[in-house]
Amino acid sequence: MFVTNGGFGGVLLSLSHGVPLVTAGLNEGKSDVNARVAYAGVGVNLKTENPSAAAIRSAVDTVLGDPSLRERAQAMRGQFEAEDSVGAAVEVIKAVVAG
Repeated sequence: MFVTNGGFGGVLLSLSHGVPLVTAGLNEGKSDVNARVAYAGVGVNLKTENPSAAAIRSAVDTVLGDPSLRERAQAMRGQFEAEDSVGAAVEVIKAVVAG
């Protein structure tokens, strides 16, 4: 399990390894990322910029106690692994160069 401010890179890295999350953060687009974490069922969104220690502890307990969050995060890892992101990027670049 990973506790994060909900930065896009950290969330994607966590999910690429099948690790569920506790997120807290509102600024710089983090509220959108964190809402998606909760919606996708891969973690708990604390919906605040400054969570209390008790709120973090409770969210960690929730994630550790709910196997469906880990299962969904691991399923998402499988989706990441199934994609050929480098190949997709190469095709976009080729299309742009070809004009």
